[in-house]
Amino acid sequence: MLELSYNSISGSLRTDIGDLLPELYFLSMFSNELVGEIPASLANASAMQTINLGENNLVSVVPADLGALRELAHLGLSVNMLQAATPSEWQFLDALTNCSKLQVLHMYHNDLSGELPASVANLSTELLWLDFAYNRISGTIPSGIGSVAGLTTLRLEANNFTGVIPESVGLLTDMCQMLLYENRLTGTIPSSLGNLAKMTHLELSQNELVGELPPSLASCGSLAYLSVGGNRLTGTIPAQVFTISAMSNILNLSNNFLSSELPMEVGHRRNIPILDLSNNRLTGAIPATIGLCQMLQGLYLDGNLLSGGVPPSLFGDLKGLEELDMSRNNLSGEFPRVLQDMRYLRLLNLSFNRLAGEVPVKGVFANATAVHLTGNDDLCGGIGELHLPPCAGQAAATDPSLAVKLAVPIVCIAFAAVVVCVSLLAWRRKKASPKVATPMEEQHPKVSYAELSTATNRFSPSNLIGEAWRGGCTRSPARTRGGGSTLTLLQRLNAAVDVASALDYLHNDCEVPIAHCDLKLSNVLLDGDMVARVGDFGLARFLDSAEPRG
Repeated sequence: MLELSYNSISGSLRTDIGDLLPELYFLSMFSNELVGEIPASLANASAMQTINLGENNLVSVVPADLGALRELAHLGLSVNMLQAATPSEWQFLDALTNCSKLQVLHMYHNDLSGELPASVANLSTELLWLDFAYNRISGTIPSGIGSVAGLTTLRLEANNFTGVIPESVGLLTDMCQMLLYENRLTGTIPSSLGNLAKMTHLELSQNELVGELPPSLASCGSLAYLSVGGNRLTGTIPAQVFTISAMSNILNLSNNFLSSELPMEVGHRRNIPILDLSNNRLTGAIPATIGLCQMLQGLYLDGNLLSGGVPPSLFGDLKGLEELDMSRNNLSGEFPRVLQDMRYLRLLNLSFNRLAGEVPVKGVFANATAVHLTGNDDLCGGIGELHLPPCAGQAAATDPSLAVKLAVPIVCIAFAAVVVCVSLLAWRRKKASPKVATPMEEQHPKVSYAELSTATNRFSPSNLIGEAWRGGCTRSPARTRGGGSTLTLLQRLNAAVDVASALDYLHNDCEVPIAHCDLKLSNVLLDGDMVARVGDFGLARFLDSAEPRG
């Protein structure tokens, strides 16, 4: 026994390995870095039962000499670069028909091409696993494949097989997995597949199969995974398909031409996690019974002709739904707001329908990248990133972030409008009405220039309140442009407000707070527009954050 799997062994196998180890019965060097050819001398180890050289870099053809190993039960040569194109290069398969105890033949992911020899039907009746997936094999599947009666797994996916699926596959009554996807198979799905009561996994997608889905599949009582997507199937979906009790993995009927209404029996599949019926020609309303599929994680009904509304009861028990796609249908009616309560929903596509109403902002709807609603012209609301119009009468506060964004400019604009209106009104009244003495002015009668000159000893500096700046831009608040009139009450009030604003700026808006320390009337000057200015900062000082700013 020689077990050297999962190492980094490089180089090639000795060509005389079978001569050196004639009693070797187990050779496994899986997942290494072997190169070169498979030694034909392995045929001299007549007791050999297992050869596993998968996941290496072996090349050339498989030696037909291996057919001399009568005890061989397991031959694993997958994930290499082995070749076969001509009948002579496929002779190894003919030779393996002599290995009557062969149970496993792994040849997937090599460079095999040409046609699969008909001799595959003559392999051991004890063969359980036959795997030629991910090669470039062409031609038809040999019609005698049903003769390999013990097969439990048949993997021929991702090749270039053409022609029909042989009816003889119905003879493989022990079959568990049949994977024929990604080929170019034509014809109909054999009704004989209904004989395979043990089959759990049937994968026929991405071919060119036609006709109807055979109701006989309902007899496959163990079928948990059924995928026939990407073909050209027509007709209705047999209600019997939804009655398969073991269906608990995937049901994929997408990308066909299936028509008529979706059967109510769809609700019988309560344990199925993935239901994909997209891109067909299904009509009618969505059966509310889908809501009984409690384990559903992905529901894909997009690209059909479904109509009617989306009843909230549809999602009653779908607590674990993660992806929902019902886009490109003719759905109408009120938007299903109940979707915002589905805590695991992470992808929602309802685009290109005729849904109407308000879109929620909670749950999945809080993430614009997870929601697709394009093509529903009567929707409104939602978060701003969805770019939907606001609903009639909808408060801006529905979206807190949007409310903040809108409130600030609205308040500012309103305040500015009020100030402008008040200013214009005051200006118009001033222009239109004769000057009326205020109560303050009545209490303090006007004084002539001569009287003022005499009273102030010809305007002696000792009697001035404030000083005029000789530059001509500002003047004392005690003197106005006429030189002989006093300030009105409104002018004095405005001057006081100007001074207070200046102090507020110094105390609170400067990078370092400033205290003037010498505020008096003589340090308050008026400019040409009668705006008060605070001057003379000779005693001003910077304040620490701990000092009072009063």
